[in-house]
Amino acid sequence: MVEENAPPMRFTPDDILGLGRRRKRNRRAAAVASAATALAVAVVAVAPNALGGGDDLAPAAGGPAMLTVAGPFQGTIVTTEAAGFTISETAQVTDGYQLATITTPQDTARAAGLVALFRPGVFSAKAYTEGGQKVDVDGRPGWYVPEVRFADEPDPGPALVWEYAENAYALVAAYHRTGRGAGVPEPDPSDTTTIYPEPPKAGPPWMDKAQLTTVAAAVRTTDTAEPLRVGVKLPELPSGWSLDSAGTLSSTYGLLDDDSHLRLVQGSHTYQDVDQLRTPAGLASIVISAGPYRASEANLEIAPGEVRCPKVDWCVWLNADRTWLAAITATAADGSVNNAGTGITQATLKAMLSSATIADPADRSSWFPVRAGK
Repeated sequence: MVEENAPPMRFTPDDILGLGRRRKRNRRAAAVASAATALAVAVVAVAPNALGGGDDLAPAAGGPAMLTVAGPFQGTIVTTEAAGFTISETAQVTDGYQLATITTPQDTARAAGLVALFRPGVFSAKAYTEGGQKVDVDGRPGWYVPEVRFADEPDPGPALVWEYAENAYALVAAYHRTGRGAGVPEPDPSDTTTIYPEPPKAGPPWMDKAQLTTVAAAVRTTDTAEPLRVGVKLPELPSGWSLDSAGTLSSTYGLLDDDSHLRLVQGSHTYQDVDQLRTPAGLASIVISAGPYRASEANLEIAPGEVRCPKVDWCVWLNADRTWLAAITATAADGSVNNAGTGITQATLKAMLSSATIADPADRSSWFPVRAGK
């Protein structure tokens, strides 16, 4: 009788869940406000580092800032897991943004996607805010686009953008399950004897809208920004060249790589109005990298301890124990791998690699902090 004549519930389950979410957001807001107050007091007594430190953040519409903005060539992203995927710590940095990979146990050679945190004013979100579908990323405004040609991917894929601080945007993009970078070698135009297999057709993206939203909400950062550390260091940059990027992520973004690299461009380049990730167009570049010596490189005729230049635009060095390999490559402004258009001679490349300091790839405590001028 009591069950049949029970009075109506005062609060529905949705009411109770909604109240819990509001209280959770209020606690987060209070925590961020307290941290911001403590940080403001501390900044008065602490001088910024050589790279300028983290930026002061203004909350974006929709809630308090939950992610830390990094300074040029700094990283703040920490490793987290969500929806069966792993978000790495910061893997690559530039003066305008930092990158982290999204990986899955189903493919250990290639990323399933990536996360990019852009500094304020760098990212142009117009294509997303005007043409995308609105989503909620842990209480913050976001926009989802089902197809966008992203980075070096040959096929359009889904991506999601959200505003994590005033005029500062973060992006999560999903790669396709097959396609470029899936182990099919690029044809060598000078090789007329080898029959190269056709690249596999692109399969479905690794993440859909719901998974991208879940992964985006899981992105976390440290409270303080630090320069990224890499295993290669140059004593100075060539005259007329500047540092463009550094990290452990392949320049094709989708390929997982445990090499450290420094990428230099001829002239200067500042990231502004970026709407997707691409290497600077129209600028000659030099990439110097260092990593473990792999079995696939055993056919290189390299004497340990000596810099050799197998090609006019490529020099390599192997340590005495044959466990570390360093290389330097020049690329012309038109994208061809030929230093005739870079103004950099083979002798200069050889001298740069000879003067570089290479740290043990397996011992990250021995790596060097990246500085804007080196």
